[in-house]
Amino acid sequence: MEGTRVTTHDYTKSGYTRGHMAPSGDMKWSQEAMNECFYTSNICPQDKELNAGLWEEVESLSRTWARRYGKVWICCGPIVQDVHKSLKQKVAVPAFFFKVICAKQNNSYHAIGFIFPNEDCKGDIWKYAFSVDEVERITGHDFFYNLPDDIEDKIEADDTFNFWRRRND
Repeated sequence: MEGTRVTTHDYTKSGYTRGHMAPSGDMKWSQEAMNECFYTSNICPQDKELNAGLWEEVESLSRTWARRYGKVWICCGPIVQDVHKSLKQKVAVPAFFFKVICAKQNNSYHAIGFIFPNEDCKGDIWKYAFSVDEVERITGHDFFYNLPDDIEDKIEADDTFNFWRRRND
């Protein structure tokens, strides 16, 4: 796979949609940002039902939370395990996708993580919610490391999600 150029045509008749990691719905602030979100470096093969279902729901909730709290910090991406599937021998098909989100309200930070299998996920998003610590364990990434350690440790261990489930503040 190294050194090959991926194009949107590699997705044609693959059975997968072009799942945006940074969604176009978040790029309305700039035409340049909107154009750049369609680069192949921002997309991964994603199950059609996941892309149009729970993944889109988390994207929409992320925008709601950004409006509610002023801003949110989001990291997301694919989780590629042993490569058993690929598009035209070029693009590995992820087994899972993750998204972690951090918000600050009234000088208090909160974080949540999600992990979705790359398939038609059923149920509500909370079935796929995890502590950020768990997402870090699975992905090997260290999120929100710029926060002071005491804050980082606390918010990344939280697996109650009460802050995120609130309807109104």
